[in-house]
Amino acid sequence: MLPLIIGVFNHIYLYIKHLICFFRFYSYRLCILMLQKTNFMKHLYYLIVGMLCFNFTIAQITITGNVVDDLGVPLPGATILEVGTSNGTTTDFDGNYSITVEDNASISASYVGYESFTVAVVGQDQINFSLEQGNWQKQTKHVA
Repeated sequence: MLPLIIGVFNHIYLYIKHLICFFRFYSYRLCILMLQKTNFMKHLYYLIVGMLCFNFTIAQITITGNVVDDLGVPLPGATILEVGTSNGTTTDFDGNYSITVEDNASISASYVGYESFTVAVVGQDQINFSLEQGNWQKQTKHVA
């Protein structure tokens, strides 16, 4: 009975010894990998910081306002576009809008049946538009 107990303890001892060697080896390898990746992480850090700095150098401002017709009635669904880009938005039910544009941009408001209107932003943070109805009689061609 005693040799059996000694054999079992010997197997347990060898098993634990192999586990310790396994963890020592892989923890060593893991430390080496982490040291190698430190250079990668440093470059990744500089890349992220550089991208954030670049984002701050491009001055963008958020413009808010509303779009109404010549009688002061809000125009829901009017289109607000940054001129020269595909950046745009539409007005809500009350004619209100919000758009983020570059500081030196121009924005244009348009609505079906109304003349479009363009304004330079020039540091403003609120721009309200009053659109006038288009003169459709001029654009209609009479065929005789």
